[in-house]
Amino acid sequence: MKNFSILILIISIITFSSCEEESIEESIIGCIDSTAINYNSDATQDDGSCEYPLLGCTDPSALNYDSAATESDNSCEYVSDQILGSWGVDSANMHMIYSEDMLNFIISQSDSMSPYEFEDEFSFPMPSSQAEWDEIALNGVPVNIDTSSDFPNLLVITDSTLTINEGGEIPTELDYQLTNDQTMEFSGDDIIVEYFDIVQVSESNLVLTTSWIEGDSEMDNIQMIIVMYLSKV
Repeated sequence: MKNFSILILIISIITFSSCEEESIEESIIGCIDSTAINYNSDATQDDGSCEYPLLGCTDPSALNYDSAATESDNSCEYVSDQILGSWGVDSANMHMIYSEDMLNFIISQSDSMSPYEFEDEFSFPMPSSQAEWDEIALNGVPVNIDTSSDFPNLLVITDSTLTINEGGEIPTELDYQLTNDQTMEFSGDDIIVEYFDIVQVSESNLVLTTSWIEGDSEMDNIQMIIVMYLSKV
């Protein structure tokens, strides 16, 4: 009887050990959360390795591209979207850049002029050093402008047109095409400004710049450069 009891005990221990080994062998560790990007459908035991997607804009061409994002949340914002709307002109800067021939002519004329005569003739103070002449050759001469009268007070931009409102005058509508997500190129006849470069844009602010050439010959060519600062209205 005693031998029989010992035999039963040995069999029970062997059976328990076998079941335990079988249970250990059948456990597959891994990520068991189906919402994780490394979810393992075969895993039966979580090992804390689950990784989750980082939501954000995954398009490198978007304004708010997030290089760390692993999954798009459809939040991407593009220049073509943010420029849309009505924009008021807050301020503007204008410069005149003279051609080399024109600048050399002005310099030669300055030799026989008083500072007063020079400014009366060319509308900017006479430079008093070579460094000042070099600065004019590089960056041009600032032009005093009154944005309340010399500039449009409102620009309205759609996905294909730019409408210029100048006080009580009839609005001017220009067709444009956005190239390289940076330049608004206008089409049409008898237009002075052929493009606007988008320097900066956000939900509330827009900076545009453009340039054109005035003068009929190489001698009197002047490049006009304008930078406009606008805010959403």
